[in-house]
Amino acid sequence: QGRQDADAVIDCVSRLEREQISWRIEGSEVYRVNHEYKAGEPYEISYDLAYVVLQEREVSEAGDDLLALTIRPLASCWGIEDGKKQVPETQKIEEACSAVDDSKVHIVDEQGKELTQASDLSENGTWYVLFDEAGLSLDFGAMGKGIACDRVAENLEENQVEGACVAVGGSVLCYGAKPDGSGFRIGIRDPRGTENDMMGTIEVRSDKHPVYISTSGDYEKYFIQDGKRYHHILNPKTGYPAESGLVSVTIVSTDGTLADGLSTSLFIMGEENAADFWREHKDDFDAILMSDDGTLYVTEGLENDFSTERTVEIIR
Repeated sequence: QGRQDADAVIDCVSRLEREQISWRIEGSEVYRVNHEYKAGEPYEISYDLAYVVLQEREVSEAGDDLLALTIRPLASCWGIEDGKKQVPETQKIEEACSAVDDSKVHIVDEQGKELTQASDLSENGTWYVLFDEAGLSLDFGAMGKGIACDRVAENLEENQVEGACVAVGGSVLCYGAKPDGSGFRIGIRDPRGTENDMMGTIEVRSDKHPVYISTSGDYEKYFIQDGKRYHHILNPKTGYPAESGLVSVTIVSTDGTLADGLSTSLFIMGEENAADFWREHKDDFDAILMSDDGTLYVTEGLENDFSTERTVEIIR
């Protein structure tokens, strides 16, 4: 049964990417939207895609619009995730930035009325995406792994799985409990160590509801030019990799999509703004922030669950 459950999880993640949210895979819904839409004309999409577009919009707006659903032209300009290792020309960055504007993407119903919240959708409706101009495109890179973890949790519930820990890239889903009833221990990678070096661990109890842990950092996709590190987490407002003083952000939440989106948003914000943001939304998530000088900042909700040998400053 365990093998069947594992296969079902792998299939769930694969289908989500292949059939819906990948901008790369020809035939996926996002690929079709990006290549077939005409500016100013509604393009019919599934309830699931309409839902995640609005979900990303809500997370982005809460986080100072630092999570751009239309980041693809800028990400392609830099090409860091595809192995490019050179800073683009300033003019090309500026041109790409002009095509990054989430305010020009709308979800509308059959009457053309715009919806602003995922909760406004109903599964039996017909939904459309409307782009104000050509040259825009959807990219769920900043939240796709969290979306996948949310779908996996639904799959585990449907299959009546009692406990599981599932990693999808930089996001981890803890579901239920171990056979002995204990929680899960999740290691957080040291952004300046090897992939096996941990800066600490989190004890997670997920017997009441799924718990998601998502990490964003500057250490997996980057290049160094003239002694400066250029990583893949781009600030849509500047057009350049975020320079926030942070090298790693981990979010713990009961919402996978939120966790994945906020790990990017808070990374771009920097420690002070991230701490203020957490104080305004502390019921929704907790966070572990690591600055470029090695200082660890941990929100008080994780004070007793995060273990490390490093010095920690608690955010209250």
